[in-house]
Amino acid sequence: MGRRSTSSTKSGKFMNPTDQARKEARKRELKKNKKQRMMVRTAVLKMKDPRQIIKDMEKLDEMEFNPVQQPLLNEKVLRDKRKKLRETFERIVRLYERENPDTYKELRKLELDYESNRGKLSLYFDSVKVSRAMERMARKTTATLKRTVKEIGMKEARLTRGCWWTGRRTIERRAERRTEGTDMQVRSGALSAYVHA
Repeated sequence: MGRRSTSSTKSGKFMNPTDQARKEARKRELKKNKKQRMMVRTAVLKMKDPRQIIKDMEKLDEMEFNPVQQPLLNEKVLRDKRKKLRETFERIVRLYERENPDTYKELRKLELDYESNRGKLSLYFDSVKVSRAMERMARKTTATLKRTVKEIGMKEARLTRGCWWTGRRTIERRAERRTEGTDMQVRSGALSAYVHA
């Protein structure tokens, strides 16, 4: 897509001189507007404080990596806000890179400090999360073990009682059968003696 001449249309037909003049005027106006927009953007960037942007990103990090309470904002919202702040900071840094190299170096150092602090916060948050998860797992395991030990104890007690009771009942039944058996034997013997006599 090269530049089109102002003397012809898109299809390549010759253009009316009045339309040519309008087209050239529009082109100049767009060029002027582009310069104005760039100047406004530069002025807006110069008005913004990069240290304040870093502080805002630190607040977002404290909100996100707080192990005590849940963040007030959604994770996606936090990510989007951080992304916008970071893009603004990068534009400011690029601006100062061209205009003031000393401030540029200072801002890069500030950014490195922010990144290292963010890494420490993230590491601390992750370690707290892992320790809480391990603690929950330990509690769950302990509760399961206590319940298992309790159930085993109950079963053993039941088995012991059952064995004692079953053993006693078995002994009593055997004794009853023996006495009944002897009675039966005695009766059957008497009956056979009576029949044979």
